[in-house]
Amino acid sequence: MATALLRHVFREGARVGAVRATLEVRRSNDPARILYERFGFSVGGTRRAYYTKPVEDAIVLWREGLDKTIPRG
Repeated sequence: MATALLRHVFREGARVGAVRATLEVRRSNDPARILYERFGFSVGGTRRAYYTKPVEDAIVLWREGLDKTIPRG
């Protein structure tokens, strides 16, 4: 479901002229980080103590080129 949602967001973003995307993910959320990296996101920074319950850093991810290839699978 997450893969389908990302593909949809990329297509719609590119359709309206977006060329980059950003998002945050909990440092401990390895499955999401792996998915985002597969979609071409790379680490752009950290937001210390961004999340609560429990307190945790957020990893800020960026993707350039929404109009470029969207990964399959």
